[in-house]
Amino acid sequence: MDNPNYYAIIPANVRYDKRLSANAKLLYGEITALSNKNGICFATNQYFANLYGLSSISISRLIKSLKDNGYINTQITYKDGTNEIDKRYIQICKEGINNFDNTPINKNDKENNTSSTNNTSINNTPYNPPKGENKKINEELFNKFWNEYPKKKSKGNVEKWFEKNKPSEDLINLMIDKLKILKTTEQWTKKNGQYIPYPTTWLNAKGWEDEVTTDSSIPEWFDKKIEEKNVSDLEEEEFLKKIKEARGE
Repeated sequence: MDNPNYYAIIPANVRYDKRLSANAKLLYGEITALSNKNGICFATNQYFANLYGLSSISISRLIKSLKDNGYINTQITYKDGTNEIDKRYIQICKEGINNFDNTPINKNDKENNTSSTNNTSINNTPYNPPKGENKKINEELFNKFWNEYPKKKSKGNVEKWFEKNKPSEDLINLMIDKLKILKTTEQWTKKNGQYIPYPTTWLNAKGWEDEVTTDSSIPEWFDKKIEEKNVSDLEEEEFLKKIKEARGE
């Protein structure tokens, strides 16, 4: 067994894959440190077991986990004319794709000890990124929506909606325009906004696509506002103008 390289490589997609245990990620790094220029590692399960103080069965399970999730491939060769295992080698998948080098093992390569493993074939299934990978929200667009929405409830659920749906800037602007209109309607203004839906409810229902019917007459709450303030005709006209602008009229 050659001495491992000083550095091990554990790329981000391996480090943050929640399907992998911490030991599986560490083992992946050890495999990279032991791999040759073709990304092939000849270490046996027993070697890894002795290195980390684990059983060969535990190592076999870790290797299977890395293989099943598309990070490595394994191949076993047998002694001529028998079913007895001769060598097992591991190859790192390049760029998430199982590009396995099928070049026969050179007789001069260092031999592996016979090891027990369930990884007996090449997995040719392309690598699929783990769920949630690259699922970051656009904070600028999120804050734009959150600041406009009048009911500040269940912020975490709204963030999850943004992570899942990744709305575009055009869609957010459409939402903002609709919210400005909705905030002038009787349903959203009466009883201090008691009937405003939670933001996640509104998003899941695609509330920005709903038609909003606006009464061309001055709403009842506007009449009360004028009566309370006893404003002049000019002030009343300006106030009504702002309401109509908000409605998009």
